Amino acid sequence: MAAFLELEEAVLAGLADRGLSFVFPSEIVAEAWLERCLAASGRPAVEADRFLGWDRFKELVSSESAGAKPATPFLRTVFAAGYLAANAKEPRLSVLIPREHAAGYAPFVGHVAARLPRLRGLADAAARRAGTAGGPPMGLLADWLEIHRAYESFLADRGFFEPSYLPRLLRDPGRRFLLFFPGLIEDYADYAEALAASGFVTALGTAPEGGPRPRLLEPATALGEIRSALREIGRRLDSGDDPSGIVVTAADLAAYRPYLEREATLLSVPLDFRSGKPLAAYPGGRLFAALGEAARSGFAFDAVRDLILSPAWPWKDEGLNRALVRAGATRCALAPWPAAPGGALVDAWEASLSGPEGSPVLLERYREIKRRVAAVAGAKSFAELKSAYFAFRGRLLADGGWDPLASLSLARAVEELGGLVLAEAEAGIEVGAPFGIFLRHLESVSYVPAGSASGGGVRVYDWRVGAGLSPRLHLVLGASQEALAVSYRRFDFLREDERIGLGGEEEDATPDFVAAYAASGDEVFFSCPREGLAGERPPHGVLLSRAEAAALPSPPRDGYEEERAWLGGEGPAPARLHAVQAKGLAAAKSAPRRRREGAELSRGTASAALGRILREEDGGILMSASAIDAYRRCPYAYLYEKILRAEPEAAGLEFADARFLGEVYHAALSRLFARIREEDGRFRAERRADYSAWLPAALDGAFALFSRETGPFAGVVLEAYRGRMLRYLGALVEAEAANFPGLEVGPIEEDFERGYPGGLEGGPARAVVLRGRVDRLSLREGAAVIVDYKKGKLPERGEVAPGEDGAIAKAQIPAYVRLVGAPEGAAVESAWYLSVEGAGEKLAPGAAVCAYGPAAAKPFVASESGEDYLAAFDAALLGAARGVEGGAYPFAPKAAQERSCAECGYRGLCRERYAARFE
Repeated sequence: MAAFLELEEAVLAGLADRGLSFVFPSEIVAEAWLERCLAASGRPAVEADRFLGWDRFKELVSSESAGAKPATPFLRTVFAAGYLAANAKEPRLSVLIPREHAAGYAPFVGHVAARLPRLRGLADAAARRAGTAGGPPMGLLADWLEIHRAYESFLADRGFFEPSYLPRLLRDPGRRFLLFFPGLIEDYADYAEALAASGFVTALGTAPEGGPRPRLLEPATALGEIRSALREIGRRLDSGDDPSGIVVTAADLAAYRPYLEREATLLSVPLDFRSGKPLAAYPGGRLFAALGEAARSGFAFDAVRDLILSPAWPWKDEGLNRALVRAGATRCALAPWPAAPGGALVDAWEASLSGPEGSPVLLERYREIKRRVAAVAGAKSFAELKSAYFAFRGRLLADGGWDPLASLSLARAVEELGGLVLAEAEAGIEVGAPFGIFLRHLESVSYVPAGSASGGGVRVYDWRVGAGLSPRLHLVLGASQEALAVSYRRFDFLREDERIGLGGEEEDATPDFVAAYAASGDEVFFSCPREGLAGERPPHGVLLSRAEAAALPSPPRDGYEEERAWLGGEGPAPARLHAVQAKGLAAAKSAPRRRREGAELSRGTASAALGRILREEDGGILMSASAIDAYRRCPYAYLYEKILRAEPEAAGLEFADARFLGEVYHAALSRLFARIREEDGRFRAERRADYSAWLPAALDGAFALFSRETGPFAGVVLEAYRGRMLRYLGALVEAEAANFPGLEVGPIEEDFERGYPGGLEGGPARAVVLRGRVDRLSLREGAAVIVDYKKGKLPERGEVAPGEDGAIAKAQIPAYVRLVGAPEGAAVESAWYLSVEGAGEKLAPGAAVCAYGPAAAKPFVASESGEDYLAAFDAALLGAARGVEGGAYPFAPKAAQERSCAECGYRGLCRERYAARFE
């Protein structure tokens, strides 16, 4: 700390001299020293413009080109875009962008623009080498020199100058300066000679080998490191320390930030992150990215949904947007497709929303969105892009309802666009594909939202940014070899051999930074966990060579552990609760005490819920096999799924999945067996070749049905499956000839119903009505053979046969037997599962298994014991109906929850198995 005290004394001594100013590596450090010296001096005020960051200092003292304007980042971007567009037409570059890829130049625009200020130094170095070694430049170096020649010519023609190209002759602004920490400034060497000769600048610094020794902590894990640091900060804040006197530096802030945010929230430590992110990562930048993705994808469903349903920006007529997405999901407006091989693309939304099955209102909404978005993405200039954006916003986006961060970041993005518009006009360059250039420009702009600092929090910086600060406590986290390394390379855009040949040797600045950080506070701790966020990472060698082992004070007892002990009756109430704990206890205190597990419905609510599943004509309770299974699995989930029908709103397309293809198979088989019944009455094995020849027509009918119901894209996709589906269906016909030859074809896809008119025990005389749809019935001498199709895997014995307690497993088969064998129905001989596609190597297409039937068929359940089986089903049916009538919707039994809750879609509602963990 001694070195810092000397610097502080120098600043305090110089405050009385109003002609003296102070220069620091960054504006952040300059501001911190301003605050430090204001407090230490006891003065009521100090001129803020006497504390400068390096970049502001350079602007103040750099010489200017008479009659010319300085180049801006916007102008460099416009030049780079125009130059690379011209190169795409007549290639002059060969290595930076290979000639065969010259047309795809957009990703290189930012790369070229960022390096334009450094090309004069490159040209000078190349000229010096040519004077000694001879020979023209080759390869990548030749490309950059070609860009430099074009850029200098452009600047001269347009009346601009590049500040870094001017001689390092500093103009005297009439002030004197103390320059601190020159070793931390990357381009200081470029100015060192001019600064020494200026007579008005004095450089002060800390020697890398001098000053205090770094103190090193080596916790076991990165998570332990973060928690230990935050607990120490929390202890100090509880003791009355000012948060402004504490600083955290994360050597890899991008990786550490999510964990710091989470743990700080849990430990009630206020953090103030002083780092920016690319403007493209904020809502304003993401809006333009979403517009671009919608246009790039041909207005595919996912891109349109993400654009018009994002909560980050408010739309006019949001209900119309939601209806459009629902219609797109229902009608499968997935993506455009070619009308013919190599032909024009069919717009999925246009095709799906047109015609009698579509919606004129939604189609017009889509057309306007597409028109406005296409105008933005297809703009021919930055000026046209800006005009198209304002037209899009004015017509489609709402004026109010904006989140402050979204509004601010969008305003900044539009400001950047305005800068490009002005630069485009000044440069007189026509930029090709300006929208793509603009998107990449947003990725290169670092943005810290105005007012983003929380105020009163502990400041958190990235590595290098906080070098030179001097708080009371400075914690440097993640100080590994990789994270602390700071290397300065001239011409780092060249190959290593070219760079070194031009005098661009690598300069290791890590010792300067470690020395600056070691002195950057009254107490400074470097910390490097043995197990980092990305595995084992050793401390930096410079740190190890000079560091001394250290340890933070033992933290107070963990507040969460205190709370656990208190709630368990093993200790006193915590003296202090973290914010998360206080909120949790307040919520628990305000919540009503549950009398039982599950949904508690009032008598009126239970009656209204029951009314949704009653048969209109007689008030009977309607039940199905799936409803019985759902209620037995978890009555609470049954309430939401079957009665309240609380399905999540479709935000995506579940298309061409197993369920959808299974429905198509069912529709095709229904048509096939209807024709067999019409022409032959029964399945004749000797006619199976003819039946197979009927399959294409059956598939055509099924495809047409689903195209009408789910949109034309369904037909396009299904055509791709045609060959595969025909093979599987042909195999099923062959298997049918082997398994069920000569059987009469009975009802196909028919609904059955059976009433239990006796009412429910202990309740009103309300009928229970069982309903279900059977895929197909075949008849053998008047007895019914039930057939249920499965697309792939067949149910196993445990899914059909009763358990050891005699209770049914699943309700489907016994429900079908009851429905088909109703008093007015046919006697049931057997019930079968048939696999259309088979599954894996062990189950071939057309494979069948007998679920219920005579012992000779080796069924899962023998029909000889059918009475007990059906009685168990009746008990399950009436038990579920009794629970529904009584409004009983408890959670699944504890012992069954691991299985029943595993794939439940309603866990977010009941949270029965939810647990918050803090370790």
